[in-house]
Amino acid sequence: MDIFDRKFEKEGQIHKDALKDHVAHYGVLRELASERESSGKGDPNMGRYGPGTSKLEIQPLIQKKIKESTPSAKRKRQSKKILATRKNIKVFDRTKPTSALFKMKEKIVSRPTSEQLRQISPSTTESVHKRAGQVGGQSLSISPRLILPPITVRWARHQIDHGLIRKAERIQPKGQGPQGSVFITDSRV
Repeated sequence: MDIFDRKFEKEGQIHKDALKDHVAHYGVLRELASERESSGKGDPNMGRYGPGTSKLEIQPLIQKKIKESTPSAKRKRQSKKILATRKNIKVFDRTKPTSALFKMKEKIVSRPTSEQLRQISPSTTESVHKRAGQVGGQSLSISPRLILPPITVRWARHQIDHGLIRKAERIQPKGQGPQGSVFITDSRV
Protein backbone atom coordinates (compact mmCIF):
# COMPACT_ATOMS: atom_id res chain seq x y z
CA MET A 1 0.00 0.00 0.00
CA ASP A 2 1.53 3.29 -1.03
CA ILE A 3 1.31 6.68 0.60
CA PHE A 4 -1.49 7.91 -1.68
CA ASP A 5 -3.76 4.98 -0.76
CA ARG A 6 -3.16 5.61 2.93
CA LYS A 7 -3.91 9.30 2.51
CA PHE A 8 -7.10 8.51 0.58
CA GLU A 9 -8.29 6.04 3.26
CA LYS A 10 -7.50 8.50 6.05
CA GLU A 11 -9.42 11.30 4.32
CA GLY A 12 -12.35 8.95 3.70
CA GLN A 13 -12.45 7.97 7.38
CA ILE A 14 -12.28 11.62 8.48
CA HIS A 15 -15.16 12.43 6.13
CA LYS A 16 -17.26 9.50 7.45
CA ASP A 17 -16.69 10.57 11.07
CA ALA A 18 -17.54 14.21 10.27
CA LEU A 19 -20.71 13.11 8.46
CA LYS A 20 -21.82 10.97 11.43
CA ASP A 21 -21.17 13.90 13.75
CA HIS A 22 -23.10 16.31 11.51
CA VAL A 23 -26.11 13.97 11.15
CA ALA A 24 -26.22 13.37 14.92
CA HIS A 25 -25.92 17.11 15.66
CA TYR A 26 -28.73 17.95 13.23
CA GLY A 27 -30.91 15.17 14.70
CA VAL A 28 -30.40 16.45 18.26
CA LEU A 29 -31.23 20.01 17.18
CA ARG A 30 -34.42 18.85 15.44
CA GLU A 31 -35.48 16.91 18.55
CA LEU A 32 -34.83 19.94 20.78
CA ALA A 33 -36.78 22.24 18.42
CA SER A 34 -39.76 19.88 18.19
CA GLU A 35 -39.72 19.44 21.98
CA ARG A 36 -39.75 23.23 22.49
CA GLU A 37 -42.55 23.69 19.95
CA SER A 38 -44.72 20.98 21.49
CA SER A 39 -44.21 22.27 25.04
CA GLY A 40 -44.84 25.90 24.02
CA LYS A 41 -41.48 27.13 25.38
CA GLY A 42 -40.27 28.32 21.98
CA ASP A 43 -39.47 32.02 21.75
CA PRO A 44 -39.52 33.45 18.19
CA ASN A 45 -36.98 36.14 19.19
CA MET A 46 -34.43 33.47 20.20
CA GLY A 47 -34.46 31.57 16.91
CA ARG A 48 -35.68 28.11 16.02
CA TYR A 49 -33.52 26.18 18.47
CA GLY A 50 -33.34 28.68 21.34
CA PRO A 51 -30.62 29.26 23.93
CA GLY A 52 -28.54 26.39 25.26
CA THR A 53 -28.17 24.63 21.92
CA SER A 54 -24.57 25.37 21.04
CA LYS A 55 -22.52 22.38 19.97
CA LEU A 56 -20.44 22.43 23.16
CA GLU A 57 -23.54 22.45 25.38
CA ILE A 58 -25.25 19.56 23.61
CA GLN A 59 -22.09 17.50 22.97
CA PRO A 60 -23.17 14.67 25.37
CA LEU A 61 -26.48 14.38 23.49
CA ILE A 62 -24.62 14.26 20.17
CA GLN A 63 -22.30 11.51 21.41
CA LYS A 64 -25.30 9.54 22.66
CA LYS A 65 -27.01 9.94 19.25
CA ILE A 66 -23.86 8.72 17.45
CA LYS A 67 -23.69 5.69 19.72
CA GLU A 68 -27.40 4.92 19.10
CA SER A 69 -26.90 5.09 15.33
CA THR A 70 -24.26 2.34 15.20
CA PRO A 71 -25.34 -0.90 13.50
CA SER A 72 -24.88 -2.94 16.69
CA ALA A 73 -27.15 -0.58 18.67
CA LYS A 74 -29.78 -0.74 15.90
CA ARG A 75 -29.65 -4.56 15.92
CA LYS A 76 -29.96 -4.58 19.71
CA ARG A 77 -33.04 -2.31 19.61
CA GLN A 78 -34.60 -4.45 16.89
CA SER A 79 -34.00 -7.66 18.83
CA LYS A 80 -35.53 -6.13 21.97
CA LYS A 81 -38.57 -5.07 19.95
CA ILE A 82 -38.98 -8.59 18.56
CA LEU A 83 -38.58 -10.15 22.01
CA ALA A 84 -41.22 -7.81 23.41
CA THR A 85 -43.79 -8.95 20.84
CA ARG A 86 -43.00 -12.67 21.16
CA LYS A 87 -45.54 -14.83 22.97
CA ASN A 88 -44.57 -16.21 26.35
CA ILE A 89 -44.11 -19.97 26.47
CA LYS A 90 -46.53 -21.66 28.84
CA VAL A 91 -44.70 -23.50 31.60
CA PHE A 92 -46.33 -26.65 32.94
CA ASP A 93 -46.72 -27.13 36.66
CA ARG A 94 -44.44 -30.12 37.27
CA THR A 95 -45.91 -30.85 40.68
CA LYS A 96 -49.10 -32.19 39.06
CA PRO A 97 -49.48 -35.90 38.28
CA THR A 98 -48.90 -37.14 34.73
CA SER A 99 -52.60 -37.69 33.99
CA ALA A 100 -53.41 -34.07 34.93
CA LEU A 101 -50.61 -32.82 32.70
CA PHE A 102 -51.96 -34.86 29.76
CA LYS A 103 -55.48 -33.46 30.33
CA MET A 104 -54.10 -29.93 30.41
CA LYS A 105 -52.17 -30.56 27.17
CA GLU A 106 -55.32 -31.93 25.46
CA LYS A 107 -57.22 -28.80 26.48
CA ILE A 108 -54.56 -26.58 24.96
CA VAL A 109 -54.48 -28.60 21.73
CA SER A 110 -58.27 -28.72 21.39
CA ARG A 111 -58.60 -24.93 21.57
CA PRO A 112 -58.89 -23.35 18.09
CA THR A 113 -56.27 -20.80 17.16
CA SER A 114 -57.20 -17.26 16.21
CA GLU A 115 -56.35 -18.06 12.59
CA GLN A 116 -58.81 -20.97 12.59
CA LEU A 117 -61.48 -18.77 14.17
CA ARG A 118 -60.95 -16.16 11.43
CA GLN A 119 -61.40 -18.83 8.75
CA ILE A 120 -64.68 -20.05 10.27
CA SER A 121 -66.82 -17.00 9.63
CA PRO A 122 -70.67 -17.08 9.49
CA SER A 123 -70.66 -16.73 5.69
CA THR A 124 -68.51 -19.86 5.19
CA THR A 125 -70.56 -21.98 7.60
CA GLU A 126 -73.80 -20.93 5.87
CA SER A 127 -72.42 -21.87 2.46
CA VAL A 128 -71.33 -25.27 3.82
CA HIS A 129 -74.86 -25.91 5.18
CA LYS A 130 -76.41 -24.88 1.84
CA ARG A 131 -74.16 -27.31 -0.06
CA ALA A 132 -74.96 -30.05 2.42
CA GLY A 133 -78.68 -29.40 1.93
CA GLN A 134 -78.33 -29.63 -1.85
CA VAL A 135 -76.76 -33.10 -1.68
CA GLY A 136 -79.82 -35.04 -0.58
CA GLY A 137 -79.91 -33.51 2.90
CA GLN A 138 -76.86 -35.48 4.04
CA SER A 139 -74.54 -33.70 6.38
CA LEU A 140 -71.15 -33.60 4.70
CA SER A 141 -68.02 -32.54 6.50
CA ILE A 142 -66.31 -30.36 3.94
CA SER A 143 -62.68 -29.67 4.67
CA PRO A 144 -61.03 -26.60 3.16
CA ARG A 145 -59.06 -27.22 -0.04
CA LEU A 146 -55.34 -26.86 0.14
CA ILE A 147 -54.13 -24.95 -2.91
CA LEU A 148 -50.40 -25.20 -3.55
CA PRO A 149 -48.41 -23.22 -6.09
CA PRO A 150 -47.01 -25.04 -9.14
CA ILE A 151 -43.71 -26.78 -8.47
CA THR A 152 -40.75 -25.86 -10.64
CA VAL A 153 -37.89 -28.34 -10.81
CA ARG A 154 -34.52 -27.39 -12.26
CA TRP A 155 -32.44 -30.21 -13.70
CA ALA A 156 -28.68 -30.47 -13.43
CA ARG A 157 -26.57 -29.88 -16.53
CA HIS A 158 -25.38 -33.50 -16.74
CA GLN A 159 -28.99 -34.71 -16.92
CA ILE A 160 -29.63 -32.48 -19.91
CA ASP A 161 -26.29 -33.29 -21.58
CA HIS A 162 -26.92 -37.04 -21.47
CA GLY A 163 -30.29 -36.64 -23.15
CA LEU A 164 -32.35 -37.53 -20.08
CA ILE A 165 -34.44 -34.39 -20.52
CA ARG A 166 -35.27 -33.25 -24.05
CA LYS A 167 -37.95 -30.59 -23.49
CA ALA A 168 -40.12 -29.09 -20.77
CA GLU A 169 -42.55 -31.72 -19.59
CA ARG A 170 -45.95 -31.42 -18.02
CA ILE A 171 -46.75 -34.17 -15.57
CA GLN A 172 -50.42 -34.57 -14.76
CA PRO A 173 -51.49 -37.17 -12.18
CA LYS A 174 -54.20 -39.53 -13.37
CA GLY A 175 -57.78 -38.56 -12.63
CA GLN A 176 -57.03 -34.91 -11.94
CA GLY A 177 -57.71 -31.77 -13.89
CA PRO A 178 -55.17 -29.10 -14.81
CA GLN A 179 -55.14 -27.74 -11.23
CA GLY A 180 -53.07 -30.75 -10.09
CA SER A 181 -50.32 -30.29 -12.68
CA VAL A 182 -46.61 -30.25 -12.00
CA PHE A 183 -44.43 -28.36 -14.47
CA ILE A 184 -40.81 -29.38 -14.88
CA THR A 185 -38.85 -26.64 -16.57
CA ASP A 186 -35.28 -25.65 -17.19
CA SER A 187 -33.94 -22.44 -18.66
CA ARG A 188 -31.53 -24.38 -20.89
CA VAL A 189 -34.17 -26.72 -22.37
